[in-house]
Amino acid sequence: MANISRILVPVDFSECSSRALRQAAELARKFNAAVEVLYVWEPPLYVFPELLVEAPGGPPRTVSDYANERAQLEMKRFVEDALGADPLAVRTVVESGHAYATILRWASEGSFDLLVMGTHGRSGLQHVLLGSIAEKVVRHAPCPVMTVRCPQ
Repeated sequence: MANISRILVPVDFSECSSRALRQAAELARKFNAAVEVLYVWEPPLYVFPELLVEAPGGPPRTVSDYANERAQLEMKRFVEDALGADPLAVRTVVESGHAYATILRWASEGSFDLLVMGTHGRSGLQHVLLGSIAEKVVRHAPCPVMTVRCPQ
């Protein structure tokens, strides 16, 4: 069996992602591996990321900075909720871009041994309309991918 020393867990803050993170943590303990949790937020097509916004009580910031800050806070909460008192230390990363392309780039550049990600298991019309990031990642990933399916 191949040595697993680095595990990438792309998340979308769903229950499926939470299950995948818990599964990755279990594997990390068994293989003494490092875990990196990646969240990719997609900038809205109709808003320039450099657009300034001003929230009450705060200085003007770009939409990109504001969204990134909110995603960082949500990531912290998500990891704490998923792992609870688990002593496993994970590195968290928040990126902007197209989810599957960013996940594939991150997996390739980071030399990960395994990706663990949740999949909603959509089929039929729902799959055709919404697509599947997990499916695209599985097809093109530079390393093995373990998917954790959640019941709908």
